[in-house]
Amino acid sequence: MLQPVLRDAVLRRLGLSAPPCTDGEGLATLYAAWCARVPFDNLRKLTVLHSGAGGDLPGMVAEDFFRAWVELGCGATCWPSANALSELLESVGFTCRRVTGSMRDCARVNHGSVVVRLADGDWLVDSSMLTGRPVPLHPGVFVSADPVFNHEVEAQGDEFVVWNDFQPVGAFPCRLFPATAAWAEFAQRYEGSREMSPFNSRVYARRSEAGRVSTLSGTTLYVRTAAGVSVREVAGGELPALMREVFGHAPALLDAWQQSGAAAINLEAPRGDAPPPPPIQGVPPSRR
Repeated sequence: MLQPVLRDAVLRRLGLSAPPCTDGEGLATLYAAWCARVPFDNLRKLTVLHSGAGGDLPGMVAEDFFRAWVELGCGATCWPSANALSELLESVGFTCRRVTGSMRDCARVNHGSVVVRLADGDWLVDSSMLTGRPVPLHPGVFVSADPVFNHEVEAQGDEFVVWNDFQPVGAFPCRLFPATAAWAEFAQRYEGSREMSPFNSRVYARRSEAGRVSTLSGTTLYVRTAAGVSVREVAGGELPALMREVFGHAPALLDAWQQSGAAAINLEAPRGDAPPPPPIQGVPPSRR
């Protein structure tokens, strides 16, 4: 759990003058602020992997994650960012737990997330999906009416399948498993991602502001609004400025990323011999 001094600094950076109430409205307020201000990104991970620096991957300790976010404007990938969100929620009084899931619903654990228990049941607050509002994990099917944050969730026994829009793929399933996961499992899986992860070579960043979801994949920027998805290619020289303006990345972070050699790798074409990801099976409930 975060110490009060760091917790309060994080809340101020999120635009909150005091800890929110530990009810549905308070959870929605805190999570909306997180989605708008804490990007999902792999900048620090790329920098460490391509600079040859030793030690653990960055951000798995919540204090390290938050200090980097406050100073450098960066987030992290799912394991450290979900852990940090969980510890922030606990520090303001919410009852929550870490859970694992399977992105692409491919029968392999490859995702970490957070479930919060409220008086009316469980709610998903995911630091990767950045759905704008907490997602109900209740019996049956839920379909968001928001044209930008158009997620859907379906109960399947004691598991849930959440469909969310992830550019450049589009509708993307994630199966959530019910068991509570320990910090040690998150840390082990994060370190294990050194060997294989879609976030080990090219930049991926995602941020969900009011009415807009921005995603940078390599050199392609996708912006989803109520009007649809716009796509544009970003020249290599333009990337640092765009990453500062759209995702809030600080110059010091971008300098370290460039000096590590990761920025040059980002401009290379994806490897043609890389194994393709498993195909997405099924369709969201609203399309059946």
